[in-house]
Amino acid sequence: MYLERTERLRTGDVVAQSIRALDGTVLLAEGTRLDERLISTLVRRGIPAVQLRDGLADDIVPERVVSDETRSRTAVSLKRVISGLQQRTLAATTDDAASPTGVEETARRLGDRPLPLSEQEQRDLEGLQRGIESIVDEILDGGAIGSLTSLKSHSDYTFQHSVDVAITSTLLAHLIGLPRAELRTLALGAALHDLGKTYIDLTILDKPGALDPEERREIERHPRLGFELVKRLPLPSILPAHIALQHHERQDGTGYPNGLDGTNAVMRSTAERLDRQRMLLVAEICAVADVHSALSSDRPYRPGMPPERVQAILEDMAGPHLNTEIVTLFLAGVPLYTAGTWVELAGGSADGWRGVVVTSRSSSLDRPVVRVLVGPDGRVARRPEELDLEHHPEILIRGLPPGDPLPERSMEPASN
Repeated sequence: MYLERTERLRTGDVVAQSIRALDGTVLLAEGTRLDERLISTLVRRGIPAVQLRDGLADDIVPERVVSDETRSRTAVSLKRVISGLQQRTLAATTDDAASPTGVEETARRLGDRPLPLSEQEQRDLEGLQRGIESIVDEILDGGAIGSLTSLKSHSDYTFQHSVDVAITSTLLAHLIGLPRAELRTLALGAALHDLGKTYIDLTILDKPGALDPEERREIERHPRLGFELVKRLPLPSILPAHIALQHHERQDGTGYPNGLDGTNAVMRSTAERLDRQRMLLVAEICAVADVHSALSSDRPYRPGMPPERVQAILEDMAGPHLNTEIVTLFLAGVPLYTAGTWVELAGGSADGWRGVVVTSRSSSLDRPVVRVLVGPDGRVARRPEELDLEHHPEILIRGLPPGDPLPERSMEPASN
């Protein structure tokens, strides 16, 4: 199977994995043969890409660090919590929301006490916390071998992205060695980190080009609004609110909203931990997870970046923007290429061949086992073989964007 951009789908393509809405409802079942009407529906719903059968690697199922069921259940609970908050704060949000006093006015009208949640709102919040528990359980019981991101629909991107950030933050914190209680707190804060962004118009959030000054001010207001809302939820810790507030701060002090700075280290002295000008470690972890998810996720206006490009950007951002030690731990502990990823090989006897990752191992995260399938001339191998790149240091590897792995649909076998 392979991932194809929705705008490049053709009549007759066969869906390799069921396409689901945020609540788990099946939109298109596995095995569905696409026609023009179904393709138009996918485009209209903002589905950015679809897994298709290719007859070459349909037996290789992409791995997940956290199950799709847990992701979906947590995202649904998160959406319900946020929708409830939006309804509750509607009256508190001024018509003049774009003014510099919009957030402060909203906070004043909400009052200083925790929000008095209805029974349904309390159940929704408890559902979110159960989802967070499941994420922590699955990460502690499993490992780092698997995809950290999910395919996101246009309308529900924020909720799915936030769950991905919670998963990646939890995995990162586990690699660092934080205890279970802190993993739960961090995961909850990461899930709620973009709460303030749900009040921003989608035309701004999904704008592919540069933002104008007013749009930039609108974006930069969301961490403070998220903080004011999260801190009024009946949660056992104030840390989730500070994660929402600080996840766009930078190590060099040029972030927003408060210009905090970091130490580019995981361990810090008591004085550094108590310094109110310093970012919290949990917020620094969330910041790395947030950038990783944004870069690697498929969006309606662009495909997710290939793994080595994501790695290069994270490395460039480490130091001035992201905590250097956290980025280093992340890249050393999480595989670049997970099962189901299409890649191109360079060097040795495999030069110019394309294939799909069969498995990754913790012992050699950047050297997976690859099933070699398509030759440099675009023809399919007669006898596909699997190469363990750990034993072939001369062969380089790079990820392929959606739709790139396959030649034209009329494929001829290659001699190999």
